[in-house]
Amino acid sequence: MSEALLRDIAEYCRGAGIAESTFGRLAVNDGKLVGRLRLGGRVTTDTVERVRAFIAREPHAGINGVPVAVPVSLAPPTAAAAHNFRFYDNRQKYLLFVTTCS
Repeated sequence: MSEALLRDIAEYCRGAGIAESTFGRLAVNDGKLVGRLRLGGRVTTDTVERVRAFIAREPHAGINGVPVAVPVSLAPPTAAAAHNFRFYDNRQKYLLFVTTCS
């Protein structure tokens, strides 16, 4: 049963263009699911049903098995967001300045 499940997961991941750990996290909230199955771990029938339901519920392939990209609209930044600065970026610039000038 595990071999067939692993084969189905691998096919889905190839078609969807996602990592197996991402698949496990999305399907059953376990990023190490596939790795455990490969090492001979056992899986309950409930988990198998959840994985198969996820594969059936989430179509991933478009024409000829090519993944379909979903367009995302990006809103322009607001004035408040443009005014804020990112402390980490400025800190990195400061540390680079200090290490190169001293």
